[in-house]
Amino acid sequence: DGEVIAGARLSAREHQLTIENLSVAEARQRFPVINVPDGLDVVFEADAGFLRAERCIETHLSEALRHAAVLNFDECVTDIRWSQNSVEVTTNRDHYHAGSLVVTGGAWTGRLLRDYESIISIKRKTLFWLPVSDPRWNAATQSTIHLMDLPDGQFYGFPSIDGRHVKVAEH
Repeated sequence: DGEVIAGARLSAREHQLTIENLSVAEARQRFPVINVPDGLDVVFEADAGFLRAERCIETHLSEALRHAAVLNFDECVTDIRWSQNSVEVTTNRDHYHAGSLVVTGGAWTGRLLRDYESIISIKRKTLFWLPVSDPRWNAATQSTIHLMDLPDGQFYGFPSIDGRHVKVAEH
């Protein structure tokens, strides 16, 4: 009855994605290292994947430079002021003006966008990289990305990319 399976099925319908509905037994047989609890619905999308965050950031920076962006590092944003057609950003080093702004402040967003501070809540999410020795955790063999919608929360994990660890976290 959780939102994950319903959302996966809706997304598959809306975007013509191929998914398989598996029984718990089928999921356990196909992915024996993942202990799928009894009573769950299981959806598998063979084309699903993950992004390597560091490579994504490097690519975004490279593409920004390619499109004549100026990158300023080690600057602390101290103020943002909007007017009808522009925005001014003040840092500990300079003032910048632009026609628009995208804020990706993470945990600091409420401090940067004071009007939204009361509706933004920060929740720490601990990520775990657990050691594994079983070769079945390898992404190229019998493991897969997985997300479980359980009564205690939504939890996900990645197969072993480096052959030594798996990533597990609360969604």
